[in-house]
Amino acid sequence: PCSALADARARSGAALVRRPMEGVCETAMQSPGVLGVMCVDSHGLCLASQGDVPQASGAIAEIAAQASSLVEDGALICITSPTRKVMVSRSEGVTTAIFMDPAPNL
Repeated sequence: PCSALADARARSGAALVRRPMEGVCETAMQSPGVLGVMCVDSHGLCLASQGDVPQASGAIAEIAAQASSLVEDGALICITSPTRKVMVSRSEGVTTAIFMDPAPNL
């Protein structure tokens, strides 16, 4: 999902932010039940992603922004459906969404 933005990221200097975000994605992908990870900025620009993630970086940023009116940054937002669980958290201007199997076989 982020590949379409690669050129814009490189021109804007966001490529410097990309490397640490890729590490976050790689680490999270190693956890049981994780299907995909996406990191976005406050404007919904995808900074990094791995695995099975929807093209919804703007929605992820907006969910975090709306939640911040109820609780502070760093709170964990959990969205669950029968087929997928999504955990969203924002810290230091970066929102991370982790897409999971709702009932992983551990």
